Amino acid sequence: MKLADFRSIGIRTLLCGLCIVGAQHAAPLQSNPSPADAQSTKAEPAAHSKTRKVANPLNDLLDEAQRLIDKKEFEAAIAPLQKFIGERPEFAYAHFQLAYVYTALMKTDEARAEYERTIAIDPKMAEAYLNLGLLYMSGSPPADDRAIAPLRRLSS
Repeated sequence: MKLADFRSIGIRTLLCGLCIVGAQHAAPLQSNPSPADAQSTKAEPAAHSKTRKVANPLNDLLDEAQRLIDKKEFEAAIAPLQKFIGERPEFAYAHFQLAYVYTALMKTDEARAEYERTIAIDPKMAEAYLNLGLLYMSGSPPADDRAIAPLRRLSS
């Protein structure tokens, strides 16, 4: 797709799409067992039990942030994401979600930095390139020249 194709769709339409890209890509470290899972593993003998998933308190931070994002409480989602990143700075998804939150709050410098961190950690995360390109295009004035590089990565 050429930059003109993105322009013809409209920045507002693309930014609405940005909401979908950010909020629907959950990638927890390891899911917490549900109460039903916990009961079933207790009832099974140790030799026949399935692999138990260990609760990870960091998942609670990601889950909390996702709930807040889903409720559009973006400012409140910053704290759990920053706390998570403090513990796992190499986890690209957390940086991506923080960038998404900053984008929603119109904190473009912070969003740009977090999208760039995401890409540095995981150069294959297409959503980060897309959102970074859209962020540049939505600026005032739009930075089309800066948007081209991340958007080109989507077609390669």
